[in-house]
Amino acid sequence: MEQQHTVGPLELLARSGGRDLKAWLTEQYGNAPGDDLEYDGCLHEAAQAGDMETLQALVQNESYRVHVHTKATWSRGFLPCTPLRVASTAGRSHCVRLLLAAGARVDDLDVKGQTALHVAVVNGWLECVRILLCAGAAPDGSPHHNSSPLHHACREGRDDILSELIRYGAEIDLAFSRSMPACLSSSPLYTSATYRHLSCFQKLLQAGADPNQSGQSHAGTSERSHCLLVDTLRLGCHLPFQQLLVDFGADLTLLPWDELEEHDHQGKAMDDSVCYLRQVKANPRTLASLSRLTIRRALGRGRLSRIPCLNLPPPIHLFLLFESA
Repeated sequence: MEQQHTVGPLELLARSGGRDLKAWLTEQYGNAPGDDLEYDGCLHEAAQAGDMETLQALVQNESYRVHVHTKATWSRGFLPCTPLRVASTAGRSHCVRLLLAAGARVDDLDVKGQTALHVAVVNGWLECVRILLCAGAAPDGSPHHNSSPLHHACREGRDDILSELIRYGAEIDLAFSRSMPACLSSSPLYTSATYRHLSCFQKLLQAGADPNQSGQSHAGTSERSHCLLVDTLRLGCHLPFQQLLVDFGADLTLLPWDELEEHDHQGKAMDDSVCYLRQVKANPRTLASLSRLTIRRALGRGRLSRIPCLNLPPPIHLFLLFESA
């Protein structure tokens, strides 16, 4: 029997985008003829070891400098990648800076479709992340990889890295899996709630993430569509998660109140949250809360970072940004 061909995610992406997979792979991973034979991997070795003295000497030598973009398999590596990707994986921030100054392309991909920024985020190297973003790295990584740097930061609770990604324009409502239909569980907010990272959850909302995200929890299921507020209850998130969603304008009319009645006595965390939501439903928002939400909506997500430029007293700036003095 003929073996069935399995189509990988990269091929699906290439096909759906109308791109020729072979041409794309050749463009990304195909070095010039003879490169692998002529290059001894010294740039990769120095980048991995963080040997600045050796790396600086190498990039000043034209015969090595031309290999700053070379995707090679080297003695400690199994997949073809650039020296910049190696340095970013190992957290060698000084080497990252030096390679960029030597002309390394900041968004070159490895065979998994990962950028240097992506692997720096995955490995938790904040300084490398800052250097790469400052050099113009795409904050959302590559569409050829099935995840984004922002989702990794949310999953690991790295609110410091998340802040940098947001500052450089990362898409805060980007679906986790770019090759699958969008669903509620693919959002960064849902990821933060799933792993109980309240600080990441709050930073996303402060940056303008939609508190009224709704849809099926998982793609391809027949379950009824519901909202993020409901899912924080189903996930067992503690009261501060629901309080943040309400503060940032969650629509309580989206809640299935009849179902919430069935969740009574499902544990203290659930009881506290449901009790809080009932109290909020019974009392209208304050004028201050309505004013803040109205101003933020009028500004739009793209201009929230400019709130400190408004001709208003600093305490009002902090109030609009949901920040404390």
